[in-house]
Amino acid sequence: MALAIESNLSKSPLTPFIEALLIEAKLTALPAEYKENYQRRLEGQFIERLGFAAMRALPEGDVPRATELAEKEKFEDLTTLFQKSIPDFPKIVEETMRSFREDFLASTKESRASVAA
Repeated sequence: MALAIESNLSKSPLTPFIEALLIEAKLTALPAEYKENYQRRLEGQFIERLGFAAMRALPEGDVPRATELAEKEKFEDLTTLFQKSIPDFPKIVEETMRSFREDFLASTKESRASVAA
C-alpha cells in the first residue's frame, strides 16, 4: 500500500522530528529549496512506514475501512481510526520514530563513507 501524500511541512507535527534528524545527521547546510523537498520526502517515507506498522496492528475487522480511507487519501480519518482501534498506537508511533531515526542516520553515515572512499 503506497500512500500518496501531499504535505505542508510548515503545518506538520512531524516538522520538529524531521528537522532534528537533519541536525543529527549534520545536513543543515543544504540549500533551502533542496532541504524543503528533502524534508517533504522524509516526511512521506515516515508516514508510509507508520501506516504499514499501524495496519499490521489494526484489528482485522477495521482493515477494510482503513484501506478505503488510505485509498481515498483521507489521512486525518485514517489517523483517527488508528487512534481509536489500536490501544497502543502511541507506542507504535514512538517505535516507528525510533526505527526511522536509526535507519536514516545509518544510511547517511553509509553515504558519507562511500563518498569519502
